[in-house]
Amino acid sequence: MPSRYFKGDSRMFEEEYEIQELIGEGSFAKVYKCIEKESGKTFAVKELQIGQKVSDMEAIREEIETWKDLQHENIVSLHRTFIDNSSFYLVCEYLDSGSLFDEIVGQKVYSEEQARSIMTQVRSYSCNSLVFIVFNLLQQLGI
Repeated sequence: MPSRYFKGDSRMFEEEYEIQELIGEGSFAKVYKCIEKESGKTFAVKELQIGQKVSDMEAIREEIETWKDLQHENIVSLHRTFIDNSSFYLVCEYLDSGSLFDEIVGQKVYSEEQARSIMTQVRSYSCNSLVFIVFNLLQQLGI
């Protein structure tokens, strides 16, 4: 893999982490719960299959570079990265509380107060995170 696309850890993911279970799956990646063997800490790992197109590689590289620079309490943090012949592995903070979607679907009826509380939190987190991201992008652009 040309280094211009990805500078990952030279060690293999499997040497340092043990996959526990699949916790999510999308069109381009699978996310697993994993344990760091040395520390026993729990992480999530996003496994992205390496595509043949340069545009796919560039999109993955951009995701990694952007994620590395984002350190905010409302954004899952990137811990480490690995690459092998078939996949990229993005080891990140693990949140065991599940997704907002699962929470909403799991409860059939919401009171007005519950709905207000959830939307207030989403709005607050989204606005704070968006301001943080825009501020960092402006700094990178020198504006």
